[in-house]
Amino acid sequence: MRPPALPKRLRVLRRSALRFLLCWAAAWVLVNTFLLVHKSVFSERCTDRKSRRILDRLVGIRALFRSNFENVVKVHLDAIN
Repeated sequence: MRPPALPKRLRVLRRSALRFLLCWAAAWVLVNTFLLVHKSVFSERCTDRKSRRILDRLVGIRALFRSNFENVVKVHLDAIN
């Protein structure tokens, strides 16, 4: 036995949702292709010198937090003892 046919409105909605999904996926692939294939888009933004400066800042911040954390722990341990 064949299932009952969907109302026309539901069929239209299902088709338009499928079309929207396909168009969105195609646009996503197209944009990512242009961004990833053309490396020159990101070449100026991150040079080796800039990367080193960023990493130095991150390592410095991490060391600062680590030393600050150690000081806080010492203060609390001294307060307990």
